[in-house]
Amino acid sequence: IGPNRDEFIPFEELVADKGSRVLREKPSRVLECWDSALYYPCGHLLPHNYPASMRNVLPTKDNGIQMSDDAKIDLAAIDLYRDRERGILKFNQFRRDLRLKPYKTFADLTGEKNTGFFSCFRKAKATPLADELEILYDGNIENIDLLVGDMYEKKLSDGFVLSETSFIIFLLMASRRLDSDPYLNEYYTEEYYTETGLKHIEEVLGMKDLLQRHYPTLAEKIAPGDSAFKPYASDDPWKEAKAKGVIPANILNDWATNKKANDEFFKTGGEPNERTSLM
Repeated sequence: IGPNRDEFIPFEELVADKGSRVLREKPSRVLECWDSALYYPCGHLLPHNYPASMRNVLPTKDNGIQMSDDAKIDLAAIDLYRDRERGILKFNQFRRDLRLKPYKTFADLTGEKNTGFFSCFRKAKATPLADELEILYDGNIENIDLLVGDMYEKKLSDGFVLSETSFIIFLLMASRRLDSDPYLNEYYTEEYYTETGLKHIEEVLGMKDLLQRHYPTLAEKIAPGDSAFKPYASDDPWKEAKAKGVIPANILNDWATNKKANDEFFKTGGEPNERTSLM
């Protein structure tokens, strides 16, 4: 973050009252945060990519003030625990209820399987992700948790962010939100929006227009024809940040330690250790 992208602010410092203080540090801070959000790509929905900051979250009180440090929670673990506690369907059964074809093998789910007429003549393809799932769920594909399955499921196509199951839910929820919001339906009138307000809505084409109005210097960085949600960084900005020493050493060490712990967990066939991160 910053004019030279040489400052790093941990995500934990941007939550609740801490975040308010960060944004008020200097007049340009909000602009710098927007620039950072638009410049760097966000994390992919993949296994072993759950944000470390979300596994060490400090909840807030009703007034928005954070609780004491001993109240920290692991959102990844809580997500799984609550799904199981509330009887959320397992991944394959969830697909059946959506009238989607359930997966028969772990490799089918992860998309690591050789297919086609000549597949039997090819050298066996490595299936590291499928092997991980098989270890985690003792070889029973019907036991895969919904959230875990969503992370491991193959994407619809190259460059696509969502897998099939997640995409179907996205389509259903997005349309229902539009249909159920009265201010986008029966209240979408001059009585509630005024004539000027309705005209303004029709004239605004999207996020890029909003940026142009409030942060024109950021809008200029978005290439013509590109979405405002497409990161405008070239090459690999995270690699550049690591090379410049912007990312603190303790965070880089955590990444390396967690990766090593995960590798050891699956190498030993599922013997857990205190650093294992399955999400």
